[in-house]
Amino acid sequence: MIQIRNNQLVALINPLGAELTELSKNDGVNVLWKKDESFWNRISPNLFPIVGRLKSDSYTYENRNFSMSQHGFVRDFYFEVINQDESSVIFELNSNEVTKQQYPFDFTFQVCYSIENSKLKVKFNVQNRGDEVLPYSVGGHPGFAVNGSINEYYLVFEGNYESERWLLEGPFYSGKTEPILLNEFFELDYKLFENDAIVIRNPEFGKVMLAHKKQGKLLSVSSNNWHAIGFWSKQNAPFFCIEPWWGWADSINSSGKFIEKEGLNFLNANEIGSHSFEIELF
Repeated sequence: MIQIRNNQLVALINPLGAELTELSKNDGVNVLWKKDESFWNRISPNLFPIVGRLKSDSYTYENRNFSMSQHGFVRDFYFEVINQDESSVIFELNSNEVTKQQYPFDFTFQVCYSIENSKLKVKFNVQNRGDEVLPYSVGGHPGFAVNGSINEYYLVFEGNYESERWLLEGPFYSGKTEPILLNEFFELDYKLFENDAIVIRNPEFGKVMLAHKKQGKLLSVSSNNWHAIGFWSKQNAPFFCIEPWWGWADSINSSGKFIEKEGLNFLNANEIGSHSFEIELF
């Protein structure tokens, strides 16, 4: 594990997937959940080069067929540490013959962690190392600890937002939405996730806070440019995920052609795309 810290926070990151595994204040209380594979086999995976699932877990590109599992493959690769000091670290993964079996593009993917005061800053850098346009999605998936029932927790939005929840049919979007009011006291319940995640595309807000009904506000997740956000848990699971995304899963009507996939970002040769979010502990 790689540790970074300052006088307020400590973070542990696993080079496998460059996955954040612990985040705590100096009191030692870790806000991330302890992995239990009977519920979920991840803690805070990084998602690239897709977010969500592809129809049939496959796609076509330039008349070739490729297979890729949900959320992409980088969470299963070891990253190289290319720079590190006491409060920051940069992990890097470069395309290779194994990645090209799933994703036929030349890329450099970096996950950069830095601690500043009471915030952990996470930045994804994607560089197109090839000559053709590089299409991709990227995102984070931190799972925060739930002690007791999720009904003891709520979300705090800085205002009232009459948003739309994008509805899923299985793991894919149906094309339908339903209104959802996000406000300063949005109560959590496992029933909200019976049909998988709550997904808000193009959110009007830039921050959401997780709070406990007795303990008050615990943490916030924020970004000034996320394209979507997901909220997810499972029945009786001891975690709650707040997921900043730049992309999303296929719809039931997706063509299967990767270049036509919704939610993609595009980079020209040698161009770098950067996407970032922050977790602040209270």
